[in-house]
Amino acid sequence: MAPGPAAVPAILVDSHTMRNEYNVDQSLGDAVAIVSHVLAQPARHRLGDDPTLDRLDDAARALALARGPEGSADLVTVLATQVAALVGIIAGPDGDPEAMFAGLIRDRVDLARRQRDTRRRISE
Repeated sequence: MAPGPAAVPAILVDSHTMRNEYNVDQSLGDAVAIVSHVLAQPARHRLGDDPTLDRLDDAARALALARGPEGSADLVTVLATQVAALVGIIAGPDGDPEAMFAGLIRDRVDLARRQRDTRRRISE
């Protein structure tokens, strides 16, 4: 018996939905879909929760495999420009977006390391 059609990953369905909803190109639709997947996770699971990160990795991998190197590069570029725009907004008109971004990265890395260390101590 021949196998049925392969299931389409949810992230690809979401990307198509976002492209139609916002009338945007594929790379922006992909970016909106993956960010929506991240935002759909409870805040406490967005960083440091391995099962959640694995699910997000699977979604990102499905996009990368479906889009190939060029589409993946487009997705990264769109995400980076959106992050840069948001950091500029957060920094404000007189702020330093680069310093703001560096601070955000340091804060996230420090938090992830503290969570990792706590998990290690608990498991000992």
